[in-house]
Amino acid sequence: YGGITLAETQIDPLTWADAQNNIYVSISGDDNNAGTENAPVASLEAALIRVADGGTITIVDSCTAPADFSWYKTDKAVTITGGTLDLSALTTINVNSPVTFKNMTLKVADNAEIFCNGHTTKINSDVTVDGVALIFGGVSTGTVASTDLTVLAGTWYSIYGGNGGGAGNNTTVTGEAKLVVGGNVNPDISAVDHNEQNYIFAGSRRGSLAKTNVVFEGNAKAAKLFGGGSGRDSADWCDVKNANITINGGQIYGVYGGNIYGPGVYDCTINITVNGGVIDQLFGGHEWAHDNLDGDVNIYLKGGTVNRRVYGGCYNQCDFTFDTDRHVIGNINVYVYGNFNMAYNSTSQDRSLYAHSRYNPPAEDENTAIYLMDLDACTKYADKLGAQDSTMASIMNGATPADNIYYLGYAHRKWNVSLNNNVAANFYVEIGDNYAESAVMHITVAGKTVEIAAKDAEKAENGYYVFTVELAAAQMTEEVTMQMFIDGVAGEAKTYTIRQYADYILTDDNGEFTDADKEMVQYMLVYGGAAQSYFGYNTGLMASENVDVTMEEIPVSAETEMSVTGKADGINFYGASLVFENKVAVRFYFTGSSEGIEGAVAKAGMFYVEVADINPQDLAEVLNMVVTDGVNNLEVSYSPVTYISRMYHKSGTSEQLKAMVKAMYGYHL
Repeated sequence: YGGITLAETQIDPLTWADAQNNIYVSISGDDNNAGTENAPVASLEAALIRVADGGTITIVDSCTAPADFSWYKTDKAVTITGGTLDLSALTTINVNSPVTFKNMTLKVADNAEIFCNGHTTKINSDVTVDGVALIFGGVSTGTVASTDLTVLAGTWYSIYGGNGGGAGNNTTVTGEAKLVVGGNVNPDISAVDHNEQNYIFAGSRRGSLAKTNVVFEGNAKAAKLFGGGSGRDSADWCDVKNANITINGGQIYGVYGGNIYGPGVYDCTINITVNGGVIDQLFGGHEWAHDNLDGDVNIYLKGGTVNRRVYGGCYNQCDFTFDTDRHVIGNINVYVYGNFNMAYNSTSQDRSLYAHSRYNPPAEDENTAIYLMDLDACTKYADKLGAQDSTMASIMNGATPADNIYYLGYAHRKWNVSLNNNVAANFYVEIGDNYAESAVMHITVAGKTVEIAAKDAEKAENGYYVFTVELAAAQMTEEVTMQMFIDGVAGEAKTYTIRQYADYILTDDNGEFTDADKEMVQYMLVYGGAAQSYFGYNTGLMASENVDVTMEEIPVSAETEMSVTGKADGINFYGASLVFENKVAVRFYFTGSSEGIEGAVAKAGMFYVEVADINPQDLAEVLNMVVTDGVNNLEVSYSPVTYISRMYHKSGTSEQLKAMVKAMYGYHL
């Protein structure tokens, strides 16, 4: 191995030269060398000791580890790249530092077991993996706090996000086991059959985990994917409290939220989200487990394709009669979206979509529901739930697809913003004729919810329902959440901000918006930011951030004279002011009796009449206010821009107020 023997317990890193960002390893190297490109070391141990945190180990040609190789323990994160790292002499490989394998060949023995021991480990898609091994994010025995494993290349017997363990050897992940499988993993396998290998487990071979989180994506393939673990018999178990599966791409024969074998999991929550990819069958619970699943299951079918069947609960073997009655003791909710494709195109029997377990009759303590989450889902699947082949329909013998089925027959088609004084968010929603009567939109801003029934909403020419909510200038970065309820059942909540829509306009490269539109939006955002500063509202997220526009000064010539004509008995004009609260308004103040004057509000021995909701573009317009004593009229003419100009030029006006009226004036122009 190049001149010296390295043993983990005998090496003092301080005896080496200072850590280096780049270490080179070669079959012709020597561990007494400096580790440079011209003087490489010979062993991986030496390189791991010498390399700096965040550094790179480059294998010039090849590096072969002996059977007694022990990975140097360190918290330094390193990248290994270059030629071939040959670990095939080892049946067990313990990775003892955070590592990324990149653009290299990793040679392992078939059926070898690689344990990452909780260290962040990544095998990039440009790695060639020679050999079919098992890899675990955690430890072989004992306890680990968390795991973080990403596998984007190679063909694997099994991949585990959690620990190893085995009969008589329990393990624990006290936190989260994170696993990402993507790239071109398992490129040559058949993902259309019950292979006895190429399985992926978010959990452990045996033991307990607080949480699993697996993401499957890219062009990866797998025979089966489990949110739990494996085990082989009633003594071999994996207990997960929270299992999460997200599928964004790839191809999988079977997806299961729980375990394959062993006892069930208890007091758990399982979440499965399908955004893409192709799956033959999906079950929310266990496959061959020896016990029920005690907990709740949520399945979100948002995209991708399932070719054959979906069951919200457990799999039970069936040859016209069921061999077992495993089920979920809890709630199962299956959410189906219009972008999801339930193909029913398999030549096999059992082409079905059920929320409960694959068993008849459904268990009484398994509470199930299917939600068709939008108009497209209602159109596609309202009459295609349950068994779609005669064989399974006979076996299920009239069992309903779910205890409850909810139809959310609407589709959120678009939204836009009306750029008035109080900017308004407009949501355009298509609602099926069968659902409009009970449809109610909930729009929430700053913790306050407005409910608008579809029957009370405006209808656009294309038939869409338009739900509108106004916001003050200072609320341009405030989140606006819209959520449709049909028959009291909530649809998916969507959240927007006015600033997001403004950015959409400002970044338009397709000619949808003119330069004048973009300029007006910039002035609007500056006005919104100035209002935020003045009112001290949500100043941590300013509407005007990164907006560069020069605001016009307010000229004194913008002012116009106020005129007062006529006379009303006992009523005298006192003055006018501009209100900058949630809405911009002009208040005309009078002394005397307000009896019979519509909209009069008493205040401080006087009364005022307000002209509300003034559009900034109309600030220069002359407002006429007329009050009467029943016989004679008193008329006041006043322009809001006069008040703005006087406030701007008045000594003693705060800088925040000056900035706001200046921005308002610029928006007005």
